[in-house]
Amino acid sequence: KALQAVNDQIQAAHRNLTEIESKGKTLKSEIQSFDYRISQLNLGIKASQIKVDRYRLEIEELEGGILEKEAEVRKMKDGVISMLRELQAKDEESIFLTFLSNRSLAEGLFETETVNRLSAGLTEGVKKLEVVREELGKSLSTVHDKKISVEVEQQTLKSRRLTSVDEREGRQLVLATTKNQ
Repeated sequence: KALQAVNDQIQAAHRNLTEIESKGKTLKSEIQSFDYRISQLNLGIKASQIKVDRYRLEIEELEGGILEKEAEVRKMKDGVISMLRELQAKDEESIFLTFLSNRSLAEGLFETETVNRLSAGLTEGVKKLEVVREELGKSLSTVHDKKISVEVEQQTLKSRRLTSVDEREGRQLVLATTKNQ
């Protein structure tokens, strides 16, 4: 009987040892799982921060380009207005008066050619102005899209940080629970 009691105690101790080892392996794998998820979240946070920084640099670059294009548009508008005024002043004279007001036929033809060049220059200036305005519109649209991307990425970043905090708290809870056992 005493031997049986000792054997029963040995078997019970062996079962307890196996159960404890099993719990230890489970606990270790659970903690490793928490550590892995926390590590992944931290990498995701870093990736989001890098994306936000990259978007901000791209926005700054685009905004600089926009300022340059706006200055170019103002300069082109001034040039077009100047040509338009000059053309209007020349246009008020009839071709006949242009020929008569000049000393020679060659000067009259030159004056007429000048008016034609002003007209062609005005047309070209307006075309260029439209191209620059289109580019400006595209740049503004791209800046808007990038700003939306920054907002989305900041929300993702915030979410990842909150999830990381939850994972750390879960890890601490598992450690505290097993410590109390």
